Amino acid sequence: MVMRNDEHYADPTPGRVIEEMEKPEPDPLKAEDTERMERSLAIAKSAFKLAGFEVVGRIVLRNVRTGRIYR
Repeated sequence: MVMRNDEHYADPTPGRVIEEMEKPEPDPLKAEDTERMERSLAIAKSAFKLAGFEVVGRIVLRNVRTGRIYR
């Protein structure tokens, strides 16, 4: 959203502020789940590396509690 000032020049700052104010607050549980997933994935990759394997494809995880799928 590009707003214009009193002299009709483009003034994008107010538009950016309004967009930021309208953004929903981040869900702390979602962030916590994402962090836990990232730690779990790092542990799994380390285990594979110690066993002499390398992850070459996508690993898909599903959160058992929420059902959210991480790709």
